[in-house]
Amino acid sequence: LHGNFHRGDADFRKQVGNSCGLVEGAGLPVQLDLNHVLVPWSDICVAAATPFMRVDIAMQPAARQMSGHKGMTMANRKIFVLNGPNLNLLGQREPELYGTTTLCDIETGLRQRAEQNGFTLAFHQTNAEGTLVDQVHEAMAHGAGLIINPGAYTHTSIALRDALLALSIPIIEVHLSNIHAREAFRQTSHVSPVATGVICGLGAQGYARAFDALCALIP
Repeated sequence: LHGNFHRGDADFRKQVGNSCGLVEGAGLPVQLDLNHVLVPWSDICVAAATPFMRVDIAMQPAARQMSGHKGMTMANRKIFVLNGPNLNLLGQREPELYGTTTLCDIETGLRQRAEQNGFTLAFHQTNAEGTLVDQVHEAMAHGAGLIINPGAYTHTSIALRDALLALSIPIIEVHLSNIHAREAFRQTSHVSPVATGVICGLGAQGYARAFDALCALIP
């Protein structure tokens, strides 16, 4: 991970350096305005020794550069949050694995964060693959950033992967559980190679961490 920082903050550089074990980069120079970094990256990059948590901030090639969003106004400072199949059952379905927080609770928290940071929020959930692809297209046309939890489509949907590849805005893939510690078929993601970053294993808090990361990435 390379950085061109607006301020020479030694502590911030040290935090990034200390997190290198969980920062996987593709050589993209990233420009971060520290005035918009709301949480330290050390909060996002959890310790590698934590067995049930994994956070990857994986910077992708030039398609993820933010140059197209300079001069952004409130009209297009919209963050899309897309949720795939069965996430409408969050809080009821396998609470020992996914927790008791509902999707409505997550939406409420993110709307508060959006208001505090000068963004609007488009929050959707669908059980239909085609609808999810349509919502990605909507994010491409109207969004400044995207948080996506594709659910089971993470492991199966080439159509979703291709739709995401068309986006030039930052994309954060989120999973409530640590997919790398689960069944073999869940350990493959068609989304991760085209996402800006991946946050998994943090439960509902993963959405908040993803939102804070987007705030840092969007000019």
